[in-house]
Amino acid sequence: MQVKKGIAGGLIALLLFTMPGMNGTIAADQEERDYSWQSAPFRLAQAVSATNLAAKAQAANLLTNGSFEANTGTTGIANGWTNIYTTAQTVSSSVTSGQKAQRLTASKIGKGYYVGMSQRVKIDGGKPYVANANVNITKLEKADVYLYMDFLNSAGEWVGNSSTSYSSPTGGKYVTLTANGTLPAKAAFAEVYIMVKGNADLGSVDLLVDQMNLRYDWDANLLTNPGFESFTSPTGVADGWSKIVSGDKPAIQVVAQSAEEGTRAHRISDANLYKDGMSGIYQNVKMNGNATYNLSALFNATSLKKAKVQLYIDFLNSKHEYIGNQSTDSTVLQPNLSMSLNGKTPANTAYAVVYILVRSTEAGGSGAFTVDMANLSYTATPNKLTNPSFEIAGSQSQLAAGWRKEGKGISLATAPVSAGGKAQKISGTLSSGERAYIYQSVKVKAGDPYFASANVYVESLKNAQVRYQIIFFDAANQVVLSNSFANKDVSKKYQQMYFDKYVVPDKAVRANVIIMLEPTAAQGSGTVYIDDVRFQ
Repeated sequence: MQVKKGIAGGLIALLLFTMPGMNGTIAADQEERDYSWQSAPFRLAQAVSATNLAAKAQAANLLTNGSFEANTGTTGIANGWTNIYTTAQTVSSSVTSGQKAQRLTASKIGKGYYVGMSQRVKIDGGKPYVANANVNITKLEKADVYLYMDFLNSAGEWVGNSSTSYSSPTGGKYVTLTANGTLPAKAAFAEVYIMVKGNADLGSVDLLVDQMNLRYDWDANLLTNPGFESFTSPTGVADGWSKIVSGDKPAIQVVAQSAEEGTRAHRISDANLYKDGMSGIYQNVKMNGNATYNLSALFNATSLKKAKVQLYIDFLNSKHEYIGNQSTDSTVLQPNLSMSLNGKTPANTAYAVVYILVRSTEAGGSGAFTVDMANLSYTATPNKLTNPSFEIAGSQSQLAAGWRKEGKGISLATAPVSAGGKAQKISGTLSSGERAYIYQSVKVKAGDPYFASANVYVESLKNAQVRYQIIFFDAANQVVLSNSFANKDVSKKYQQMYFDKYVVPDKAVRANVIIMLEPTAAQGSGTVYIDDVRFQ
């Protein structure tokens, strides 16, 4: 890429198994109503058992001073950053992380030229990455704002780049910009920019930037701070998020309980809400038009009276006009219930507002819940499950976040995998009636068609089988239907097992998606790996 920088003057450049004649896959063809093995209840833990240091190390920010808290110089630019032809100032108002944000202003930006700030960091080539920045653009004329990265080899030579941009003022709001992908194999350094590039002569800008992140991560999440781990604000709200309240007893705060990944979750409660009144948190996120997306989060509702928990998304154009929305809600007091939305953004979408709410259904409503692992991503294959490829380690030892386990011999593995870098492993010897399984609870709607699949690598089985089961529950937590089928074949490779053209039964409000190892005789044993589980 040619270098042009400055003002008118000069960037580096489904459980699977083989059956004869079935092409390596088999679909469920039966319904089972034998619930005798369910004597081990489907309990979901509600407290953090341990800090997962490995997960936190993986998500560490590679940028120095990414929230611009340190500024010991006299140039106005925060420590660790290089100013590129702007008037820079660290400010203590209009922040979204910590106590300070970085302000950048410039005028007379030439067409094709850029100004801004940058930081060079050492990186490991070949790893997946996610970069975020929160920008609040007050003024933008004849220019575009970019979160931009150049990737360089050890000799400083350009080997690739990545970027995302925003092209209008944000109306006094912070909007999250996200870029993600896989670092080039030969990359040794990343030059990370907040860049303002002129699209005509005499461009100008006035913007704030806060909470910039570059981290190794398989999860291509458009949200910043989706697990609420970063918490520096005195308001009680996680960094990158804002709150909305309409009752008279709001309590919106980051807590060290009910965390699915890391050590924190977000608690939201309020009382005496007016009808349709709502309290909760939200985040503005830059999104593309005509893009298929999936939004999900884990909800742990502990109290709901004349109220419901709600996951909601608004779409707005560049003039901040409402152009569409989508929502889902639940009144079930079910710990760690995965709720999701999917669809296509309107054609002229500039950004979206993601809300996590308690909403009153009648006057005087109240509710309390915790939420964790919010995720918004572009995908052509929507999924109601959270962390379906087990990439995010959970607070329970050897179990992926968002999932639960019963029995012994359950662990996370890095090989073999069919998607990403991790799989869930079940291995061991089981006596008659004993089972080892993983499961996740998801919100469903009666009458909806569904497709469910899982990839499973069966390494060994002796007097044992792998069962894939979906159990549906009504609002009173009573079983209304169970669909399942079993695999006794040793594949020694990943293959898919699936439920296709099924319909959610009447009265069902949630389902447990389960994959288990179970004996078929007095004593059985086996080793299986599970990856890329789907329910859609």
